[in-house]
Amino acid sequence: MHHLPDELIAEILEPALRVSDRDFASIAPVSPFSAYAESPSAFLLVSKTWLRVATPLLYSVVIVRSKSQAAALARALSNKELNLGRFVKKLRVEGAYGMPLYTVLRNTPNIAHIFMFLDHIFASDPVDGLCNGLPLINPARLILRHQGKRNRSIAKVMAALEGCIPSWTNLNVLDISAYVYRAPGYPMAVEQLFKALSAARQLHTIVLNRPALVDFVYGALKDCPLKSIVLVHSNARLTANGGIATDKAARLVEYQSAQSVVAEPALVPRSNAPMVPANRAVSDSVFERILHFALYVPELEFDPAFKAPSRLPFLLVSKRFHKLGLGLYYACTTLKRSSDFWAFSQILTKHAHLGAEVRSLAIYWRPQYSKSDTQLERFYNNMNLILPELSALVRITCMSTPLPLAMFAALARRCGATLEEVTVHVEKKESVNAVDLFAPLRRCRKLVWSSEMSFNVGFDGRTLSNLEELVIQEMHHSFAGAIACIGLPHLSRLIIRGDPNNTKYTPLLQLHGTKLRELTIPLIDLIALPFNIFSRCPNLETLSISWPMSAADKSRCLPTLYLTPPRTYRSLVTLNMDVQMNHLPGKSNPKTLEWTDFFTLFPFQLFPGLKEIQMASCAWPVKEHDIKLSAWVRWSDAVARKGVQLTDRKGKGWKQRL
Repeated sequence: MHHLPDELIAEILEPALRVSDRDFASIAPVSPFSAYAESPSAFLLVSKTWLRVATPLLYSVVIVRSKSQAAALARALSNKELNLGRFVKKLRVEGAYGMPLYTVLRNTPNIAHIFMFLDHIFASDPVDGLCNGLPLINPARLILRHQGKRNRSIAKVMAALEGCIPSWTNLNVLDISAYVYRAPGYPMAVEQLFKALSAARQLHTIVLNRPALVDFVYGALKDCPLKSIVLVHSNARLTANGGIATDKAARLVEYQSAQSVVAEPALVPRSNAPMVPANRAVSDSVFERILHFALYVPELEFDPAFKAPSRLPFLLVSKRFHKLGLGLYYACTTLKRSSDFWAFSQILTKHAHLGAEVRSLAIYWRPQYSKSDTQLERFYNNMNLILPELSALVRITCMSTPLPLAMFAALARRCGATLEEVTVHVEKKESVNAVDLFAPLRRCRKLVWSSEMSFNVGFDGRTLSNLEELVIQEMHHSFAGAIACIGLPHLSRLIIRGDPNNTKYTPLLQLHGTKLRELTIPLIDLIALPFNIFSRCPNLETLSISWPMSAADKSRCLPTLYLTPPRTYRSLVTLNMDVQMNHLPGKSNPKTLEWTDFFTLFPFQLFPGLKEIQMASCAWPVKEHDIKLSAWVRWSDAVARKGVQLTDRKGKGWKQRL
């Protein structure tokens, strides 16, 4: 790209380096810049040309979120030869970061927009740098993220702002849309600022959040030549002129939605007829592939509970789209209401070919207790009409309503040759022949089982021979005993949801533990096992432990004894602990101390392959003040020294930053 003109390179790099004004001016409690990603400064290291072109783009919008960032920025801007400060047009300061901010403001004379996150300033924070630097700039737009929090540091900053107003001759826009409420007789935190602004008589635009503030603010700024009062609200027009008593103020009001505005698509000329010259079969194939994605078939195949937008409009475009898309529309069918069953059965009757195109059937309907008998009878009748038509079903999900044993057996016989994933809740029965029930499921790879049904005949060697994943929600002890007696040559993943007796799964783990690569087990079951989990499951790559939901146990610490193998265990890569610690107590709290000891005493040396400890309730701090206090950060640093990463529910680890 060395031969390209600088202007073209700038156009190419601008989207990657641009910070939208929506993000810059965001007043959300969690800053849009708290999600740390790769620094865009990496673009400057590609070549000298990119460095020259991208530097003004990178410095045009500057975000400061910590003392280290402020110090680094101050050092960069202090270089008189580079004179980087001249490029800075927007500055967002999310706290008070000491004297480096004075250096930053002294070297950025061209700032036109400044954002100050006052709610992140604490009483102990040094604000002298910010206060002394504010008179050195002359912005046109001031955005305050201040919801009324009061302390001596914020008071000093507000006093400094008040003193700057007479010298800020360019200031014509004030955004205080974060301030959402003013009680009668209770002064706003920015009321003194209004007096200075009114005396300066230069403000053109004020941005608020609620119509209830308009009269007060308009009265406080009556000497300013206001041209517009912008109301920012998620649904601003529903509150149009609500409570605005002053006619002049009401005429100045403009409404701006907090939601992004989606541009209307341009109309396609009628003369544009795509694929007219193409063979009909070719164009049908292309449109069918497009509809495959437009109707969210991949998403619904992956997760039947996926909440897709309405898909019906695609079938109403034309008769051709209806013909091509009907099978795709019903390929993944979800039934949530009692009326859905009757409607679906009528569709299958009208279009006989559709039964062979249904790949996934998910049932989330449950009867109302007051009408359960009548509703269940209707449900069973409709299911008896639907299931015989589904000759190519690959996935069945029905956990909300128990299926009768006879219905499940009929489903297995009808679709056993194609069913690969079976997620069912089956009614309780005594002395069921397991071979007759499960033998037809020859291709089943995943079985999610929930039933107190008891079995009197064990499985034979061919039963569930392709099973790779077994999820047990609820079961009779005879199920574990029976399934422990067969080969299950492909079983690699076992998920156990709960067992109040703490004894059902012992034979299952004893006989199939060596095959398992992934195991999910409740904490109470892990503790109750009569053997060390690593001795019976020597090849685990992922071990997940779920904590009970009871208030007393949901955050209890697991003694490292239960996670200590008898010898070096090389296969484990991920340890997942689903413990509930949403409100982590202070570092001196006994619970926090227990978990600190856990990470200190954990036998990392016995797990040379361990790369990740995932904790579902882990919440990474987003503010510098919280980072200092966070136990998660301390624990992450502790395990990082052992070569292991601590991650949250999404698999995101802590990243050290300036």
